[in-house]
Amino acid sequence: IVTSYSSENYGLDLFNNDIIFNIKTGGIWEGTTTNFISSYINQWTHLCGTWDGSTIKLYINGSLADSVSKSGMITYDGSNTRIGDLEGESNYNFGGKIDEVTIWNIALDSIEIHQYMNCPPTGNEAGLVGYWNFEEGPGSTIVLDQTPNGNNGTINGATYDTNVPPQSCALTNVNGCDSIVILNL
Repeated sequence: IVTSYSSENYGLDLFNNDIIFNIKTGGIWEGTTTNFISSYINQWTHLCGTWDGSTIKLYINGSLADSVSKSGMITYDGSNTRIGDLEGESNYNFGGKIDEVTIWNIALDSIEIHQYMNCPPTGNEAGLVGYWNFEEGPGSTIVLDQTPNGNNGTINGATYDTNVPPQSCALTNVNGCDSIVILNL
């Protein structure tokens, strides 16, 4: 499960068996909510929240789970982006595994979401403002931003697991096919 949170602007959270992706504009929080059913427990699940300025969308494993209309403007307030916990709230630490966190300043479409689920970004993609792959390994105290933006972070209390899903950058379509052959008989 991937989660990220900024205390004043947006958040992708797992709370009371619900996945919530919120946007805060004009001092008002609004967002999507979908029940995180037990079939996702104890397995890697890809979560993606997007907002294009008019619609908030939540994707689970590349499929649209919920959407809601929301307009306005997010303004950066200077707060830190936190991954896995809510600043100052000890009861809101994420109790799962997190890998491959990306933050974009564009709303990805479903094709792009599927692409990056299977093949991580290189770090130089247009619109990518932060990418943390958590490949530093045990003993590291810094998580490196893989973009040229240099938004490195501090690791607090992480444990590393080698049991992660494989990623392949083979050319695949949304159905998992790497090629299509047309036979004229």
